[in-house]
Amino acid sequence: MPVEAEASSSPSRIKAAWLTQTLQDQKQLAAGPPIDYSFKDLKTVLDLVLVEPNSGQPRKPALPPDSNTLEYLESLAAADQAAAESEVLGEDSPRRAGAAAPLAPMSPGASPSGRGGGGGGLGAKLNSNSIRLCNNHLMSLNGLGRVVRHCLDDWRQLVWLDVSSNQLTTIEDTILEFPSLQVLYLHGNAITNMNDVLKLQQLPRLTKLTLHGNPISEQKNYKMWVVAHLSVLRSFDFGPITKIERDKIDTWFKGLKKKH
Repeated sequence: MPVEAEASSSPSRIKAAWLTQTLQDQKQLAAGPPIDYSFKDLKTVLDLVLVEPNSGQPRKPALPPDSNTLEYLESLAAADQAAAESEVLGEDSPRRAGAAAPLAPMSPGASPSGRGGGGGGLGAKLNSNSIRLCNNHLMSLNGLGRVVRHCLDDWRQLVWLDVSSNQLTTIEDTILEFPSLQVLYLHGNAITNMNDVLKLQQLPRLTKLTLHGNPISEQKNYKMWVVAHLSVLRSFDFGPITKIERDKIDTWFKGLKKKH
């Protein structure tokens, strides 16, 4: 993505936007479009490694139909683990394809370049940090943590996940493997237990969530209950949560707790 620059008080000085951003935010901002596997007739998340996406550029190409999917994903995880251990030890080992490179300064005004390869440097571009799996036949997200390694240069940088319009009945723990997640679309599924929402408290960056179209959305005070338990949310079911609304919900929730 182009690097924005702003003029300082001196016309001869230019300040690059990435100089005022945290390293984490720089990596998240510098990413390509979502990897889109919507309407692929997927029965399990493991199936997506066998098909090419509608759009976006996954880290790895689709496997042949007769491939051993589990063996392939295990080898990816092992390679990533070895690369991570080498970085911790400071070893100069060959970097896996698409792995995040060490952060290094970029000249002001320079543009991010390419996908993969130089994933993590300042201004460097990850292939994506977003995955779309909506409108399939998924009944579980089991294995998602392994599959994301096939899709993204840096699986830890997943910030946007759309699994709406599937057949999910619970909010599974596998979602919690992505602490950078900011946007999660779960609408149009079959989630029945309101307490599943409490798991999402473990995602400190989650600011946008959808759950409408699930059985839980028919429960009394559904919106207020969800918003009250997820204090960092800024948008719910595609509607903004204003400060006034947040204050009203907090007051309602305090009163509810007193009754119990």
